[in-house]
Amino acid sequence: VFVADDHDLFRAGLKQLLAEDKDILVAGEASSGEDAVAGVTTGDYDVVLLDISMPGLHWLEVMSQVRKAKPNLPILILTMHPEGQYAIRALRAGAVGYLTKKAAPDELLAAITRVAQGRRYVTNSLAEQLARALPGAHVVKSLNTVNCGVMVAPPEGATMFVSGDDPAAKA
Repeated sequence: VFVADDHDLFRAGLKQLLAEDKDILVAGEASSGEDAVAGVTTGDYDVVLLDISMPGLHWLEVMSQVRKAKPNLPILILTMHPEGQYAIRALRAGAVGYLTKKAAPDELLAAITRVAQGRRYVTNSLAEQLARALPGAHVVKSLNTVNCGVMVAPPEGATMFVSGDDPAAKA
């Protein structure tokens, strides 16, 4: 894991927390946007934890340069900023997840593991925001945290098929 955050104390605490998990190793760190780009693009990492409020390069530029150099490297945003401010923009820019620093340590560990496996990570509240942003979609019901998703009604006139259904057989 590469940790990019401008607060030394936070990085030290984060490294200590991540060291408790035998499957996670903090192998690099940076305190500015320029250092993050330089470190990530020259090293070999499975996940980047990126704060969006660092000195130097703007976080979107950091993401852009990292995505160009290492397009398959997952970037998980870890920031103090609430999801409503930046999450959707971060996901559109190529982040695979967004988590605030208010998250529980277990949630952070789960998010890192999930994105390292090539999956995305969003909280239930962010999943609802994303569902509401779909054109023509209406949020029907939040599912439990195990499913960590949102049920969405199809747009007017659209048809939904359940996995395993054979649409041709019903014609």
